[in-house]
Amino acid sequence: MIGAAELEDGLYLLKTPLVSIVHTPNLHCINSAKNMTLNKDCNLWHMRFGHASHDKLIEIKKSFPNVSIDSSSDPCDICFYAKQKRLPFSLSSHKSNKVFDLIHMDIWGPLAITSMFGFKYFLTIVDDKSIFTWVYLMKLKSETASIIKSFVNLVHTQFNSKIKTIRTDNGQEFLLKDFYNATCILHQTSCVSTPQQNGIVERKHQHILGVARSLLFQSNLPKTFWAHAVHIINRLPTPFLSQKCPFQIVYDHLPDISSLKVFGFLCFASTLPAKRHKLDSRSKKCIYLGYKQGVKGHILFDLLNKEIFISRDVIFFEHIFSYQSTVSSNNASQPAYSISAHSLFDDSIPAHNHSPPHHAPNNSSYIPSTSSSSLLSNPNTHTSSSLDLMDSSESTTSLSHSSFDSTMHSSHNDPSIHNIVGTKCVQ
Repeated sequence: MIGAAELEDGLYLLKTPLVSIVHTPNLHCINSAKNMTLNKDCNLWHMRFGHASHDKLIEIKKSFPNVSIDSSSDPCDICFYAKQKRLPFSLSSHKSNKVFDLIHMDIWGPLAITSMFGFKYFLTIVDDKSIFTWVYLMKLKSETASIIKSFVNLVHTQFNSKIKTIRTDNGQEFLLKDFYNATCILHQTSCVSTPQQNGIVERKHQHILGVARSLLFQSNLPKTFWAHAVHIINRLPTPFLSQKCPFQIVYDHLPDISSLKVFGFLCFASTLPAKRHKLDSRSKKCIYLGYKQGVKGHILFDLLNKEIFISRDVIFFEHIFSYQSTVSSNNASQPAYSISAHSLFDDSIPAHNHSPPHHAPNNSSYIPSTSSSSLLSNPNTHTSSSLDLMDSSESTTSLSHSSFDSTMHSSHNDPSIHNIVGTKCVQ
């Protein structure tokens, strides 16, 4: 309580305060510019030259000896108000001693063009020691909390390790005080509007988008395929790791790159005998998108029926990119993408089982239409770009084979890949 008041005509009038209010300095005390003695030539010349710096006044005095220079170290408020800049950021020399000691996280988005399954954001997670990167695709920022909890559980289960520190910006989606206290994780935040303090993950965003653009330009695919574009970063050597790759640091052995394929190239997938007639086509002309976690198959895009499906019986032509030529031939009536839940898990569904395609505008950025059984039917579903596809027994998933090479099977016999990339958790 600071005082007593009496009610008069509907207003409370404050009587003598019980406590004294701290004296506030007046403008004369605050603004030292007013304290400048104007009859001093040094202050006059400082103001005449528009509050030039002391170094510039020294140079001026060399040519004009009559110019006086103030040798006092007293600050000039006007100079600070008009010219002060942010302090430079020094390069960080800190490096964690062990993998998962420090994890950097940040959200990128919203993207102007949503992915084929409606994703607008992605959460990037980078390990400070290995620079190994995980990506989660998201439709809403509100999915961040559940993703972080899943990632912490993944690290504990698959690597028998615990995350010690998580560094983020000040976004509300990262403020999980109860969770951090329960798991004994330290949460570090950067200063407001200072992304440089979390520069590792900020620079990783540039790396991700650079690779994604390269693969999209190379394959001539529409921009809606951006969520299927990046899958190799964790296998690229970097000078920050003495020319080792992040995969090698995390798993302590070289990755198997024998199954790497060119993104967006031409391939032909065999149809299954049980789902075709004697005179039906024996193959589907497709473009290659990536791998599906947990299945020894490839994610393909059917150029004729505009659907995404998975198959193991594929013949590859990595030197041919056929999407642009195929689109040009169907210029007047290009159908929208038809992506059903079944076609994503079973490569035997024939084309005549799908509903007739709808016609879409002839541009490279339209969003695919989906049926009622589409994987987009669950608005609460979130998917990691390193997840690829969940098992067909789980209906609340969506396709996203978009991350780094941690998202793809390095080898069918490489158990480390199957451990790191799992259902409902990042690679």
